[in-house]
Amino acid sequence: MLLMFAWTLMTAMMVMNASSKDCPLLDDSNPLKRRCLWNNAICGKSVSGKCTSLCNCRNGQKCSMNSTHTITVVPYYINGVPVKKRYYTCMDVAELGQCSSTQEALYSLIYEETELKNAKVYCECRSPKVYLRLFTPKRYICRRAEPRTG
Repeated sequence: MLLMFAWTLMTAMMVMNASSKDCPLLDDSNPLKRRCLWNNAICGKSVSGKCTSLCNCRNGQKCSMNSTHTITVVPYYINGVPVKKRYYTCMDVAELGQCSSTQEALYSLIYEETELKNAKVYCECRSPKVYLRLFTPKRYICRRAEPRTG
């Protein structure tokens, strides 16, 4: 009996943990306004280890906190130190293929220094590399984020 209770409790905990891997949906009072623009969009960002949704994914996709949907972006530096931010995507970035050293890896429709909104991911950028903002504010490449001196 005790073993059965422990099994039920463990199963319930696993189900709760699995469901917490999805970012919450935004209020759908205006679904078109809150829908992500692309299937390969950034849909959420990490705030204190939890997901804050930026848009609702399209075509039944989920904004997931799974490792295959998690990317690291360096949008700017402070005192020469790269500021790393964690974002979540609508699709498994491995499906997009690995980034080459010269291709554009991420594109942001709107430039916002503090957070990415309306951004799409073109390819997978594997650790220790990150999506690093170029000198043009909307474009990112896949590179290591080294501290800047000067």
